[in-house]
Amino acid sequence: MADEARGVTRPRLFAELCCGSAAVTLALLGAPTVGRWQGSKRAYADTILSVFGLRRGLGADRFMLVDSGPWGSVWGAMSRGDGTTIAARIRAWCPPDRRYDAEEERATRARYAELLPEARAVAAGDAGADPAAWLWCAARTMPQASARNDLAANNIITRRTGPGGCARWDQPAHRIEAIAIRLRGVRIEARRCDAATVVPEPYVCYIDPPYAGAAGYGSAVDACALAAVWRDAGALVAVSERVP
Repeated sequence: MADEARGVTRPRLFAELCCGSAAVTLALLGAPTVGRWQGSKRAYADTILSVFGLRRGLGADRFMLVDSGPWGSVWGAMSRGDGTTIAARIRAWCPPDRRYDAEEERATRARYAELLPEARAVAAGDAGADPAAWLWCAARTMPQASARNDLAANNIITRRTGPGGCARWDQPAHRIEAIAIRLRGVRIEARRCDAATVVPEPYVCYIDPPYAGAAGYGSAVDACALAAVWRDAGALVAVSERVP
């Protein structure tokens, strides 16, 4: 049965605020997630989309991604078509496939120390810093620091399976590359800014703020006030929050 016959239509705009790794937007696009990032809604994306009457792979006429932290820089670069370049850099920094011995562990730690200043510059909002460095370092510190703006060198994960239990250390590069291919021709606007500064539009808005009483993402978000502003503008709004 066609989506139209079931009352399922593509939204004119799907906005994801405090988007982080943007698992819900990627699901709507039918794209893979970046990986197992702390705070990601990867496991709940289909349920969240169903709240809006949407489904995985349906797409939207336009997308908006907003995040005040380093993910805002990542999606800004991806929206400009830099995804394949980011993937190539990450892949170049990864150990050779199916080999991770003590020598490679030492090399990985040295590489981490080399990239850490650049990663921290991305976290601090330096527009000229390389988001690939932040992605690589954050993947090495999962899950302890991946959702935080800071990165601790002593938290680096060095295990044969790769970050987050991935079968390959270069899996984030493969995923970024696949996402970049899927984003070709997609109208997507990505901003690194406070979500409260974004002018609302009367379409579909998903907000994934830091949970009340939990670790933050580097900036405070009044989820209820933000949702009300978008609702009053005519948007259909859903918020992921421990306390409604």
